Amino acid sequence: AHSSPNALGIIDPTQPDQRFLFVNDALLALTGKPAGQLAGTSWRNLHLDNLDRQKVEEASAGIQHHQPIDLNIRLTGIDGDPRIVRVKGAPVVANDGAISAYTISYYDLTAEKQREAVERQREKLISLGHLAGGVAHELNNIIHPIINYAKLARRTLSTDPARVERYLDGIHSLGLKAGEIVHKVLLFARPQPQARGPICLANTVAEAVDLIRTRVPPTVSLTLTVAEGSTGLVRLGSVEITQIVTNLLLNAVHAVPKDGTITIAVTAVDIGADFKEAAVPSPGRYLRLTVIDTGHGMDQETQRRLFEPFFSTKPIGEGTGLGLSVVYGIVAAVGGAITVESEVGHGAGFTVFLPEATVGDGD
Repeated sequence: AHSSPNALGIIDPTQPDQRFLFVNDALLALTGKPAGQLAGTSWRNLHLDNLDRQKVEEASAGIQHHQPIDLNIRLTGIDGDPRIVRVKGAPVVANDGAISAYTISYYDLTAEKQREAVERQREKLISLGHLAGGVAHELNNIIHPIINYAKLARRTLSTDPARVERYLDGIHSLGLKAGEIVHKVLLFARPQPQARGPICLANTVAEAVDLIRTRVPPTVSLTLTVAEGSTGLVRLGSVEITQIVTNLLLNAVHAVPKDGTITIAVTAVDIGADFKEAAVPSPGRYLRLTVIDTGHGMDQETQRRLFEPFFSTKPIGEGTGLGLSVVYGIVAAVGGAITVESEVGHGAGFTVFLPEATVGDGD
């Protein structure tokens, strides 16, 4: 056990404080603590964040009942910096069936989580690149009227002051609209974490669709509907909602033929305890976002791997395979679910379930 590359400790589950009976060298190296300081102390004291305290206490209760545990916590590493670790534990069963001890293993996920953060940011920038054409089109539609208004105002400056004022009002209104577009793009591109809601899902989806609409070929029919009573809130940021819509919509655009259709809808649904189709983690009220296309569809193997990082059906150089895995991560982080239904030659439909939030639910 001392030579194991995995950080490992053994505790006596019958002790109320669940102290370490044994710690191996890898665990000492991970925590930077000497054996005399770590052995004999409770494994529950290793966590760094108070936010992890409840998870640790629940796991401790599971250990008392000889249940396996699996949780992520933060602890201070040998370099003094916080480390993200996965803690897995299982009882050790003796030949006579009795529980003789309990092993706890620590897996350092810090580097993996950092890579995931980098890839999420990279995917965000790729999505931003997809939006660039649409943003340029939108700004172009604003700049030309501003120039025309300015020319007309110059011509009528001395002859019709009232008309000049109307032209100036138009310039001011268009300038504000251009500023809103730039603000949205900057929010989307910034790497710092964005505040999570509560935010109106339907309104944010509509804004994202408007921003992406110019990326949709004019021969493809794109419609957005919001069902009555479906203007509820979700605990997400506008950037995250835009990422979800961007990835799902652009996937649909790539799949449909020139005369295809894409339908986006937002509806509110109450999911009971016996509702299994949505694969949601718990019953409750959800806002459902659906994106349905009439594209070429997918086979079962593709659907099974669809949310895997780096999995892509596009040619090399045309896709990172991270878009849908990013969507899956965003949705799962707030207790939602995402499902897909498709058949080769008969299009595809993605359904995202997000728990409805109330004012005061935000971070």
